[in-house]
Amino acid sequence: MTKLIATIFKGLFLSCCLLGVAASEGIYKWVDGKGVTHYSESSPDNVPAREVEIEPPPAAESVEAAQQQLKQSAQDYQRRSEAYKAEKQRSQAAQHAREQSKKQKMEQCSVALVQLRVLEEMVPVYRDEKGIYHSQTSAHSAGYAGKRSYLNDEDRAMEIARFQQQVDANCAPGQEKGTALRERLIADYHERQCRAARRLLVELEQQRVDRRDEDIVAVMQDIDRHCHRPRH
Repeated sequence: MTKLIATIFKGLFLSCCLLGVAASEGIYKWVDGKGVTHYSESSPDNVPAREVEIEPPPAAESVEAAQQQLKQSAQDYQRRSEAYKAEKQRSQAAQHAREQSKKQKMEQCSVALVQLRVLEEMVPVYRDEKGIYHSQTSAHSAGYAGKRSYLNDEDRAMEIARFQQQVDANCAPGQEKGTALRERLIADYHERQCRAARRLLVELEQQRVDRRDEDIVAVMQDIDRHCHRPRH
């Protein structure tokens, strides 16, 4: 845009100069023997030429008005360019926020579905120090030495209702309890528990002592529970 304005100003300046010369002395147009057209301030000898009629140069007010118009056009272009960039940034920020919100809701949906499965189908259930519920016979239980908070029937019912509310709030239609997504998330949960149980079994067998026998049995049971599930 800046180069365009500079070119226009340069053209106006040259035109004004040429018109000034033409008004005072006249401009002639003629063609040489090679067919090339020329313009000059005087008519050449022995060559047909004609004087070019040129309108008088524009008034100073007209030139100034044209310059102001070009300046205003440049300012308008700059404002539109900045407004476009700002709108694009706002649109990208809004899209990023929507994607992050969708990802967060999906993660919360996944956690709620798995926790519902644990609370509804496993007994006894305890909460670890991070607030996650586990079965007493899970691989987490065999290797966990932190504080455990066990649930009674009343607390279990309250937690089931709480996680169901999280499912309703965060799972999109078609993702609720009993859908293919729920089954996939539960399958992923059992797969993680299976891998964790097998790793723990190797560690326990490497440092095997009598007091570890019960833990090894528990982990073996956990492997049976999580690793040998039928595939749907």
